Amino acid sequence: IALSGMYYGGAYTVEEQQLELMALTGTSFDGCFVMCAPSSAERKHGLQVLRRFAVPNVFFDVTTTANVRFDIALDGLGPMLLDAVREAHEVFRENFYPPRNARSTRAPWQAPR
Repeated sequence: IALSGMYYGGAYTVEEQQLELMALTGTSFDGCFVMCAPSSAERKHGLQVLRRFAVPNVFFDVTTTANVRFDIALDGLGPMLLDAVREAHEVFRENFYPPRNARSTRAPWQAPR
């Protein structure tokens, strides 16, 4: 389910309002994802939304032809995508890992009880 396309910079969109409504009603974001372009400026808002609502998936929209939503230079596509994946990984790590029920107060060198 493409839940929210963040292609409008920092504009407050109906997609973001849908995320707020789902969060307020306790609706699960399982199977949903946030879409955004992978360029630094374009992914900023998308990753903020990902972090804020803890949506478990992201889709970086990439095209190798002219696009009306965003402008990407093909020569910088590889490094840009790697940077986007690194940032998304950090967001996911902060939001989901380790899973809450897997956390332990035991120090690594102590034997399990």
